[in-house]
Amino acid sequence: MFNVQCPMRHVPKPRQSESFPGASATSGSWHIAHHTSHIAFRAFTLIELILVLMLITLTLAMTAPSFRGWSRGGKLRDAADQFQAATLHAQSQSAAQALTYRLQIASDGKSYQLTPLASDSTSDASASQTFTLPDHLTIQLLHVTGGDGSSIRFSPTGSTTPAQVRIAADWGDSIILACNSAIAVFTRVKEP
Repeated sequence: MFNVQCPMRHVPKPRQSESFPGASATSGSWHIAHHTSHIAFRAFTLIELILVLMLITLTLAMTAPSFRGWSRGGKLRDAADQFQAATLHAQSQSAAQALTYRLQIASDGKSYQLTPLASDSTSDASASQTFTLPDHLTIQLLHVTGGDGSSIRFSPTGSTTPAQVRIAADWGDSIILACNSAIAVFTRVKEP
């Protein structure tokens, strides 16, 4: 039928009107030209690699600011989660130990302290826990209903002083947490 000199390629015999690269007509039959000395591989040139790396670099440069904001927002959310966990801990420990717990926010807004109170309302400083906020975050007591107005109390009966707390960041974002009734827990009211 046809004479193929490259044993790895099988090409059907074309019609007389067709032609394709590498084929030549010799004495009425078609022969396929082949190159045994060079096998051609497609590779990337240095210019193509540099262009791809530049595109990746530009893409990362454009998305980096959003990643930075995401990580800062994560610190704020983590601080709010820590505050919620501290209030839940205070509620459970208050009921378990039959003691009133007091949560006091430091005047500089950089930390808050959870302290068990004895029946005569004196505090045990050795049993208190201090929670410090990460840099660039502050905590503020916005509103307290009842109590002494400067702290949040958790009683052994399960009641909590209704209050609102704001955890704010230097870059302007804040989260507000609220306990709206004496039998509620602190939940997020406003998030960035």
